[in-house]
Amino acid sequence: MNRSTGWLVLVIGAAALGAVLFIHYSRQHRLAEQAETPPAAAQQQAPAEPQVRHPIENAQAEAASSDQPLPTLTGSDAAAKDTLQGLIGAKAFSDFIEGQDLVRHLVATVDAMSRDKVARGFIPLRPLPGHFAVSGQGDQMVMDASNSRRYAPLVMVAQSVDSAKLVGAYVHLYPLFQQAYRQMGYPQDYFNDRLVETIDDLLDAPEIQGPVKLVRPKVLYQFADPDLESRSAGQKMMVRMGLQNELQIKAKLREIRSRITGRGPSQQ
Repeated sequence: MNRSTGWLVLVIGAAALGAVLFIHYSRQHRLAEQAETPPAAAQQQAPAEPQVRHPIENAQAEAASSDQPLPTLTGSDAAAKDTLQGLIGAKAFSDFIEGQDLVRHLVATVDAMSRDKVARGFIPLRPLPGHFAVSGQGDQMVMDASNSRRYAPLVMVAQSVDSAKLVGAYVHLYPLFQQAYRQMGYPQDYFNDRLVETIDDLLDAPEIQGPVKLVRPKVLYQFADPDLESRSAGQKMMVRMGLQNELQIKAKLREIRSRITGRGPSQQ
């Protein structure tokens, strides 16, 4: 249920959040692949320079430049896998990561998380073992505390990632993320701005003390509180993982956001 939130944190929401914020990039290199056929929304005008609120060159990371050329966007999975395994380990990669079309899938996930829904086909994480657990019946139905244990291994992996190396690699790879974002139909927007927006939305997720009440009007469970149910897909995912996991993920997201932008949410 919470695949996209865990991924964003692994690779940022960011994140992102979260693909591969982890392949080598040097500012001296141009994009290695011409844009593929763009969506209809992007065909109306030639790509323009995006209006930038959070320039990637402001990232507070010690990103070592690389003499290696960028892979093409469609050919980036091998390099992404190698770098991700270096950051989280081969076992964690095998346990949690779906390894195909990682950059595009991460961009799509980051873009969708602050909206109503995230398409499951774009989330680059494997489903967690087990099922969403519920206690009680009728108007006494609540989210079972055991759910937090399902997410604990993924949260531990996210916490173990070196934030400086993570963001440094994201800075190196950034041209491919921007290229994928333009191909989605945002020729005048800047992916790093969208990533920061998504992180901020996740940080605004409510922190629920005590049982979280549920209803089941049809097949799927929903939050009984209309305010909770109206929240973004990412915020609802944060609540579902349990308060302690949510707080740990938020701490990591704040650290990553600070490194990406040079300031925290309250310093905008």
